[in-house]
Amino acid sequence: MTNIYRRPLWLYPLFQIPLILLGICLILAVLVWLLGFGRPQVAVAIALDLSASTYDIDTQFNAPGTIMYQEIEAVKAYVDKNVSLKQPNQIQIFGFASGVRPLTRSFQTDNEQIKQELDQAIQPSLIDILGGGTELNLAISEGTDVLSQISDRCRELLIVSDGAVVIDPRVIKDAQENNVKINAIIIGTNSLEIEQATQQTKGIYGSCNIMG
Repeated sequence: MTNIYRRPLWLYPLFQIPLILLGICLILAVLVWLLGFGRPQVAVAIALDLSASTYDIDTQFNAPGTIMYQEIEAVKAYVDKNVSLKQPNQIQIFGFASGVRPLTRSFQTDNEQIKQELDQAIQPSLIDILGGGTELNLAISEGTDVLSQISDRCRELLIVSDGAVVIDPRVIKDAQENNVKINAIIIGTNSLEIEQATQQTKGIYGSCNIMG
């Protein structure tokens, strides 16, 4: 599938806003796409990139204006919108950097509970727990594994990241064999490898460069 935006986002009147909000709007647009209006029930595993490039080590952790902050605010907005569905999607959120860690306890639909668990999990201590790398292959593998245990819903993995990485074809094959669609939002440099991964699993892909 091609990029969901056919021309630069800043050419649309909707996106004539401060660049600080552009990433949030982009993520939310694709997250709303995944809400699944008129579709079968869906389980969504969200993999948030919390690597060192998503925050400024010289400022407060998850400070407004950072990529991490935009990722988290967009996911919260999606969680709130999800409850408006007749059959809300079940959502679980994971954080990844050099390692992967669940940020919410299980797949669930309670928006307030999800946001509360997410807020409790997003702490500076994650820097030591997750490290500073970007092990996307591990995040895809972990997401595929947890989704494969769900038998009564469509399986969607959403990657929210800020950079290009090399993806192991074996993790894509594993996702395909487990009927997991890989979707991605890239804030920053467009990633052809991640875009190809979404195409191969029939997911959707969006990207923008908030640095202009």
